[in-house]
Amino acid sequence: MTIYFICTGNTCRSPMAQAIAEHLNHEYELGHKIFSRGIAADKGAAAAFSAIAAAEKHALDLSAHIAAQLTDADIERADMLYTMTAQQRDALTACFPHAEGKTQTIATQDIGDPFMQSDEVYMHTFSTLQRAIADAEEFKP
Repeated sequence: MTIYFICTGNTCRSPMAQAIAEHLNHEYELGHKIFSRGIAADKGAAAAFSAIAAAEKHALDLSAHIAAQLTDADIERADMLYTMTAQQRDALTACFPHAEGKTQTIATQDIGDPFMQSDEVYMHTFSTLQRAIADAEEFKP
């Protein structure tokens, strides 16, 4: 299964989600291919420093992350597209109508953007993503 995590800039939430999902994928030997992208990514940007720090506190490494823009080719390859908010889900399916059947939010409530906020907000976002991804059917052992 090929899974994409989508946020706005691909520097905070979706890279953290990718790292969490990759960890579970490896731990449970699920065999998924996991990526992250942004709806409005600054191509080539690094992960936010506080996202890197939050991941490091959980023994995950975002230091090599490079932001990438979601493309039509990504949509074609994806089996599942997880967005952080309902607004992102709706924007994605409006731009890519063929993504509608495989796009949903990762959590029951929107996961807000921690960009330019405190380290504590990043840690809360990371924990929220951990719970949401652990609850997703694709990441059950």
